[in-house]
Amino acid sequence: MSETVKWKSKDGTELNFEPLPQTSDWSDAGGLYLFGSLKGSTWGILYVGQTNNFSNRIPNHDRWSEAKKLGATHVLAVVLESQTKRDKYEKELIQELQPSLNTQLK
Repeated sequence: MSETVKWKSKDGTELNFEPLPQTSDWSDAGGLYLFGSLKGSTWGILYVGQTNNFSNRIPNHDRWSEAKKLGATHVLAVVLESQTKRDKYEKELIQELQPSLNTQLK
């Protein structure tokens, strides 16, 4: 799947999330990720998270099996090395999308 999913933050920054299978070869980069499923032309987002290393976090994520049971088919990911920006945008995404598996930052 090659089409990116665009999200615009409150400060006008546009992030382009790439939908990938959870079993992909993940890089050591840091960034934000969403667990989601495509319904028609709209992504349903079940979980929003961040990591400083995709390859350590995504393959064995503790919420993936639960997200998969709820219909998640992909991890949408964007590289974002700045911890400050990851914190800011993760909180914004959770507040905007209200994903069912996120219990904090709502």
